[in-house]
Amino acid sequence: VRSLTLDTWKPEWIEVVTKVGNKNGNAYYESKTPADKPKPGTIAADSERYIRRKYERREFAARGTCPGDLARQGRRCDIYATDSGDDNQRSPETPA
Repeated sequence: VRSLTLDTWKPEWIEVVTKVGNKNGNAYYESKTPADKPKPGTIAADSERYIRRKYERREFAARGTCPGDLARQGRRCDIYATDSGDDNQRSPETPA
């Protein structure tokens, strides 16, 4: 887990995050988000616990390869997004 303001980011990390984007990242990491997801203003310890469950343990993630790994491999990283209704039908092998 990295902070946008407290950590130094390597150029390759920025490139991957830029390719994935929030919509695709959240579609993957929040595929099975629990009803008790912390709200803004939640005490820091609860938020930190949730963030670690979300990103380190991937407890709420979709099955399959994470979008960051797909982006690094030159594969589509939007396969978990569902806005158009057919995104789940895309193959991660299809180039972006």
